[in-house]
Amino acid sequence: ASTVASVVPQRVADPKTGAVQIKLRNGISVNYKHTLNEPCNAMLRVVAPGGRSMEDVKSGGAVAVGTRTLSEGGCVADYSREQIELFCVSNLINCMLESDEEFVTMDFHFSMREEGLAKSLQLLHLVLTRPRWEGSAFERAKQLYASHWRASTRSLERAASNTLIQTLLGEDRRFTDPAPEELDALVLERVRDIVQGQLATETLEVNIVGDFDVEVLEDMLDEYVETVPPSALPSAVV
Repeated sequence: ASTVASVVPQRVADPKTGAVQIKLRNGISVNYKHTLNEPCNAMLRVVAPGGRSMEDVKSGGAVAVGTRTLSEGGCVADYSREQIELFCVSNLINCMLESDEEFVTMDFHFSMREEGLAKSLQLLHLVLTRPRWEGSAFERAKQLYASHWRASTRSLERAASNTLIQTLLGEDRRFTDPAPEELDALVLERVRDIVQGQLATETLEVNIVGDFDVEVLEDMLDEYVETVPPSALPSAVV
């Protein structure tokens, strides 16, 4: 973590695209671009490289189930899921957390009215610093993927797709839905460690596009994003 903390802040503007790249002190990379394509609206995407490609034989489905667990739980710090949902609805924020073969991503679509940018960054800060991993949400996530597995065996299209992937990749299970035996082998602590390990500031990227004030955005990045404690990828993930 000390290496990450020593990163010197950098700021580069691309005159051709209008995009600005910033490297924060905690290691997080920020890319932003002001645009009027959707007046008074903006989008923020957080990208953590790795995704399901970081799963191994002992942790099949861990990233997929882990991101779904956070989404199912929907709570951070001392706030319940109901409070977070009310906060998002009241401030016109739409938040989504997903994973694929290469990345874990968080998307925030929000209105610039009613301090939408500040409130979205506040929520992001809590997700990165004080996520809550609930056992009940973990069980719901596993049940969801178990139902996906059962559905794939009854769908000609999905069964053919899975067979094709397995023919190409052999025993590599990272590109198909986790099987019931893999789901049964997962434990919450292991899933939590794998997902949070990928959210290390060392490789985290925040992308913001929309109708915002640039100076206000940079001030808020200092307040809500740069204050996330620096962290490095676990050695097993590097």
